[in-house]
Amino acid sequence: MKRPEVGDRIILTEDVSWTKKGSTGVITKINSWLNTFTANINGKEIELKEGKFEIL
Repeated sequence: MKRPEVGDRIILTEDVSWTKKGSTGVITKINSWLNTFTANINGKEIELKEGKFEIL
């Protein structure tokens, strides 16, 4: 699997908080230290861990 980069479009593979599986968004920040990603999904910023999304 390709390493996610800022600007990559993603789709959620499971429900995360209030967002539903299948929602799409764009990665806006990467935190290498914590191995987390921030994405804009449906106009809101949400923090994700690898494995909760796939790159489109």
